[in-house]
Amino acid sequence: MMSGRRPDRALRQRNGRVTPYSTQRKAREERGPDFLPDYNPTTDQLEALADVVSKTWHLHHCSPLWSLATSTSQLRSYSQQLVAHLSTNGVGGEGAGGPAQFTARVSALPRFGLDGSEALWITIAKRAAQKGKPLVEALLCKPAEHGTPAAGFTSLPLLLLRGPTHLSRQLLAWLQAAFDCHTSPASLVPDDLSLLVAQYATAEKAGRGLGSVEMVYSLPSAVKEAGLSTVALQLPFESAVTVWEATSSAQDHRKAFTQMLCEHIHRHFSIKLSSMTLVRISTPVLHAEGTGRIKVKVHSYSDLLHVMLLFPLAL
Repeated sequence: MMSGRRPDRALRQRNGRVTPYSTQRKAREERGPDFLPDYNPTTDQLEALADVVSKTWHLHHCSPLWSLATSTSQLRSYSQQLVAHLSTNGVGGEGAGGPAQFTARVSALPRFGLDGSEALWITIAKRAAQKGKPLVEALLCKPAEHGTPAAGFTSLPLLLLRGPTHLSRQLLAWLQAAFDCHTSPASLVPDDLSLLVAQYATAEKAGRGLGSVEMVYSLPSAVKEAGLSTVALQLPFESAVTVWEATSSAQDHRKAFTQMLCEHIHRHFSIKLSSMTLVRISTPVLHAEGTGRIKVKVHSYSDLLHVMLLFPLAL
């Protein structure tokens, strides 16, 4: 249950300190609308939050969907079509059961995105499975503006997917066939991961003992041959705040944050991060890997949107 205090505002400004959110808010106010609309989450949005957080997802890109309709009857038809697709393609595999045992549900989540756009929620489960235990879950959404698609198309570019590989592939195949779209895995390059660290390293929840910022770097091939493949660094919350505040006046705040972070690590540990590749980060609100695997750890709808706004960087 959400508290009466606005969590997004608490994250933006804490005890007079400049945080990533407060800086971001100021920049966006100069350009126009605030970072997040000021509205209370609906029941559907809170249910979506519960379905998304504390799970490991794989990021995918989805091109605009052709002729998508979200009426109750059409969503029911999509669910039936997905079950038929699974049966036709003889999906099986260890622990999955026979194709005839599957059920599917395609539903719409109203006002999920910042612009009030709907999201599409898809689940696949065993017919005899305990309620609430799907094998596959997928969320297609548009966290923020993502261009205007051609007439007849619906833009839901961000696809979060989790579940067994064989079933996930069939779900993607059905999406592409049903809506004439294309899906592809999305990755997070080192710059994307650095941006996530800069955005969330100083989140207020870090001050509540939810952990430090962890960064995992892949070492050059020559070093890997010697038996060492990665280096994991943990940055205490206080150090993250110090580095962020020291770069608050820089023109490119995030880039300056990353550069000073490298200098900080080199000064204290004699490790040259510029010669390595950032492959995984973990902050108090988000875990992300270069492969596109993510885990959202926030527990309010506003925070969820803050996190998801950065994922289109990978699309």
